Amino acid sequence: MAVLPAATVMTSPSTNTLFDISNVTLNNGGTPVYRNLSLRIKRGEHTAIIGANGSGKSTLLKLLSGELYPVANQQHRLRLLGRERWSKSELRQQMGLVSHDLQSHTMDGAPGINVVLSGYFDSDSIWQHHQVSDQQLQTAIALMQELGIEHLRRRTYGSLSTGQQRRLLLARAMIHRPNVMLFDEPTTGLDMQGCQQAMGIMRQMMEDGVSLILVTHHLYEILPEIRRVILLKDGEIQADGAKEDVLTDANISHCFDTALKIVCHKGYYQVVADY
Repeated sequence: MAVLPAATVMTSPSTNTLFDISNVTLNNGGTPVYRNLSLRIKRGEHTAIIGANGSGKSTLLKLLSGELYPVANQQHRLRLLGRERWSKSELRQQMGLVSHDLQSHTMDGAPGINVVLSGYFDSDSIWQHHQVSDQQLQTAIALMQELGIEHLRRRTYGSLSTGQQRRLLLARAMIHRPNVMLFDEPTTGLDMQGCQQAMGIMRQMMEDGVSLILVTHHLYEILPEIRRVILLKDGEIQADGAKEDVLTDANISHCFDTALKIVCHKGYYQVVADY
C-alpha cells in the first residue's frame, strides 16, 4: 500500500535529535508520574516504549507530543524536534499523533472527510469558523485514496468500526505529511486483518523516511524496523537499548510482574506465560 512521502523537515535549529529530555519532573492531573526523567531519541531511530498499564506510557506520549508540560525548574531541559517552544498547531505540522484520547474525543457525527480535514485545525471536526481551501480538500481526498479509505468520505465517524476509525485518524495525522509519527497501541481493538493492515502502513512509513515512536504493551506491534526498545515501570526507565538486549525473559517478567517468556520469529516478538 503506497503512502505519501514525508514533508521537508522544518525544525529549527537544525538537529538530528527528535526528543531531548533531561531532568524532567512531570505530573498528570496533579499526580506525580516522572521525577528527573532523561531521554534522547534521534531522528530515524524507530523506538518502541513498552510498559504495563499505569507505567507512565501514555503520560510520556503526551510529553513527547506537547500535550503535557514538565514542572518548571532550572535544571530541566525539554526540546521537541530541536526547539524548546512550539505552538500546538506548528508542532502538529511536523509530528503526527494517533492515540486513544484522540479516538474517543472525535465527534461521532463528523463525516469521514471532516475527520481527516480536522487535522489542519487540530480540532475534533470541521466547524463553521474553519475555512477549508480547495487545496486542503484535494489533499485530504488524495490521502484517503492512498490509505484505501475514500469510501468512508461521507460515513459518520460514530458509525464506523474501530479499525475504520483508526485509519481515518491515521489520515488525519498524516495531513501535513509529518516526518515523525507517534502511535499509541495502534492495533488495540482490531481484528487480525486490521492489525496486519495497520502494521503494513507503519512499515511503509518507516521505509519512506518517517521516524516512528510506538507506545504499547503488545510486543507483536514491535516491527522488525524498530531497533530500540525502552521499558517503563512505575514512572522509571527500567531498560533502554537494542531490542535484542532489552526484550529478554527476565526484563519482561520484571516489567509486567509475572513469569513470561519471549518468542521471536522472523524479527517479530511475542510473549507467552512461563509457568
